[in-house]
Amino acid sequence: MSGLLGILHVARTAIMAQQTAVRVASQNISNAETDGYTRTRAELVTAASTMTPYGQLGSGVRIDNVTRLRDPLLDANFRRDNGRAASSDLRFQLLDQVQQVLGEPSEIGLSRALDAFHSAWTDLSSQPTSTPLRGLVVQRGEQLATMMNNFTDRLDVVKTYAQNRLNLAVSDINRLGEQI
Repeated sequence: MSGLLGILHVARTAIMAQQTAVRVASQNISNAETDGYTRTRAELVTAASTMTPYGQLGSGVRIDNVTRLRDPLLDANFRRDNGRAASSDLRFQLLDQVQQVLGEPSEIGLSRALDAFHSAWTDLSSQPTSTPLRGLVVQRGEQLATMMNNFTDRLDVVKTYAQNRLNLAVSDINRLGEQI
């Protein structure tokens, strides 16, 4: 294009490219406080030139791409820390469940039962021929064994829960891998 139409074409492409750049900037401004939003930038490049008998003439400007302005180091740190936080959260949940199973710290938990069993043995050691103290050792031992068996059953439930979560995570990863 040459003449007035060529000049108007260059002006038109410049205005359209700048309008797009302004829209990108306004989107950045309107989302400045939005969590997770990444600022973008319109990349302007020279439009293809045309060859004339007098040499090359530019034909204006165009938008080459709209790119997100991200810091790869911050992204890597976020992914790493987010993974660690999720791991810590899961570990906390599982250990909290184990703590609830063991009933610690409390007056009816494992430490209390072990203390009662130990005390019964200590009392029996001072009077080894005492039949009531022998019966108390047996009774405390049975209570401790029953408690331990109950813990085993309840910890198996926690273990099954953890395995199910792990299997679900592996399935999700495999599904995402297939999509990629």
